[in-house]
Amino acid sequence: MAPLVAPAVDLSLLGLLLGIRRFALHGAGAEELCPARRLLMFSSLVTLALNVADPLIAGHLGEAAFDAVGPALLIGWADVGPGLLQALGTAARSVADGRATASA
Repeated sequence: MAPLVAPAVDLSLLGLLLGIRRFALHGAGAEELCPARRLLMFSSLVTLALNVADPLIAGHLGEAAFDAVGPALLIGWADVGPGLLQALGTAARSVADGRATASA
């Protein structure tokens, strides 16, 4: 059963990232994204725990620190990513609107 946990968490993370991306690009507000972001943060913390548990138990602190880099980045992107995607979508629409106005 244990070998199935990591892929399930990874697939959950991928699905949540893609879903949040789609909603953020289509103008969903922070209130609509909050439940998905909470689940993404929880999944990221589970990934961090799964990555560092074995090296910590074995006393390999360097390996644990190295294995924590990916989940730490994921936690950061879970916090920053939706707002960044919304800003990029807004900027792209502004540029498209500006081009449409200029050509009219």
